[in-house]
Amino acid sequence: MKFSEIQQTLKSPKDSRNEFGKYNYRTCSAILEAVKPLLGPATLIISDELVLIGERYYIKATATYTNKDEGETFTATAYAREPLDKRGMDEAQITGASSTYARKAALSGLFAIDDSSNDPDATNTHGQAANKPSAGHSRGQATNNQAAAKKPAESLKSGSGTDAALKAAQQQAKAARQAYIEATGTDPANVDAALKTVKGATWHTAEGCKIIFDTIAYWQQNGK
Repeated sequence: MKFSEIQQTLKSPKDSRNEFGKYNYRTCSAILEAVKPLLGPATLIISDELVLIGERYYIKATATYTNKDEGETFTATAYAREPLDKRGMDEAQITGASSTYARKAALSGLFAIDDSSNDPDATNTHGQAANKPSAGHSRGQATNNQAAAKKPAESLKSGSGTDAALKAAQQQAKAARQAYIEATGTDPANVDAALKTVKGATWHTAEGCKIIFDTIAYWQQNGK
């Protein structure tokens, strides 16, 4: 089965429920259980690493799909920032929770699983005040200095099918946007407004989605 066929076939329902927030959500385990029967000879490898960006630690998760028979390799990455503190969790649990979220976001981007910004799993803060940057925060400057990013973010690599590539690029960029909103507490409207100022950023082309993804990665890496 080709990668594009897996994207079209894969169904991963929201398998868990948060009784406190009164919503259903999809887990990383649910995505893996749904995709494993579809892999056939292909392999799926998920890894993560702890990266220090500015004064904060982020978990960078990478999901890589490889099908040697079809000559396909696709990679998606996602970031989740460790909170400074989370009541009821020790440091290991905080890192583990961030790893799980980043892995789920990477898998969602890779397999074009839609977790829209309206999904409470992506945006719910359970009543905790979000630490939102001021309206005057200079995200436009990040756009001008995009080429100066210390470490360009990985984007989808090789594959077949223009439509499949566009959809995958869209989902990867959406996953990065959601992870950024969750990690920083930034108002989604402010994120979208900042992205509109980025030259070439558009959801309608694979290249435009890559620009969106790289811009968000730059913000994360530079604490924007």
